[in-house]
Amino acid sequence: MQNKTDRFQLKPTKVDEKYQFNFHTFNPKVEGVLVLFSLVVLPLISIIFLNIFKKSLNLDSDKMGLIINILTLIFSTIGGIIFWRLRPTNFVSSGAIILFLFPLILFISSIAGIVFITVVPGLLDKTTSKPIGWGAIILTLFQILGEVLLMIFAFKKITDLKAKMIATLKEDKLRVLLVVSIFTLLMFLIASVLYGIIAAKLGLGESQNQQALVEPLKDPKTRIAYIFVLIVLTIIIGPLLEELIARQAIFTTVSSRWLSIITSALFFGIMHIGSGDIANIGSYVIGGLILAVVFDITRGNITYSWLVHTLYNTIILIIVLASKDAFK
Repeated sequence: MQNKTDRFQLKPTKVDEKYQFNFHTFNPKVEGVLVLFSLVVLPLISIIFLNIFKKSLNLDSDKMGLIINILTLIFSTIGGIIFWRLRPTNFVSSGAIILFLFPLILFISSIAGIVFITVVPGLLDKTTSKPIGWGAIILTLFQILGEVLLMIFAFKKITDLKAKMIATLKEDKLRVLLVVSIFTLLMFLIASVLYGIIAAKLGLGESQNQQALVEPLKDPKTRIAYIFVLIVLTIIIGPLLEELIARQAIFTTVSSRWLSIITSALFFGIMHIGSGDIANIGSYVIGGLILAVVFDITRGNITYSWLVHTLYNTIILIIVLASKDAFK
């Protein structure tokens, strides 16, 4: 007879039995609620508030993005300190620390990149003060550097994470192929195609996150170099780090399967609207929900959600690069 944890999950393999994911590491009523409020509820309330009053406060997307990043950093830092005080012994080994380090690392790498392109001449547009050409590439490289450092830290600190992923790829190839194929198709049809149709009907347009990523493609001098950097960010580095944070760390810290799925989906959406573009949060929340379900039904094995995320991003990037408007 299956227990509550086994319900709606795939039959365990030898890898699952050897490297079991603990869905109940912490107390969902204490640490789980702390994570929900510090990383989802408070940032989301802030984003909604800023969107409502952005005209009266005279806020453009850049100012909103800065305010949101600072508030997110404050909320996550306070949440992280409280979490550490509650659970100092396994704050690091469980992977909880990377959840609270993520906003800090991104903020530091962003500031470092901005300082660099500001000091070095020719990397900013003189009129708009926005990065152009190599400036955009260097700024993205600083982001990649921050993400790589956090990812290395995660693999070193989270017990058996690397061994579990390698074992899954070696021993459960057929299951990986089936699960990844099915859920990548599902994610593409729902989060991209179906949501895209609905968004077009509602006149939402392209998300600011997407615009920020493709804008540097319009510069013919640095286009090839930027495509390479974009591949590294969106296919190689980004999906793995985001799964470590939005699935591995969220499910560990929230410690309630259903609350983790909801928290993970909302957190994933917030991650991708740093400029406050709440009108386009829907596709990211849907994507996050599907990835959270993948992580849950595969018994907390990040290998599956990571590969679904990677393949989905690959498809989207190919579509973007094949678009007639990508380089205009």
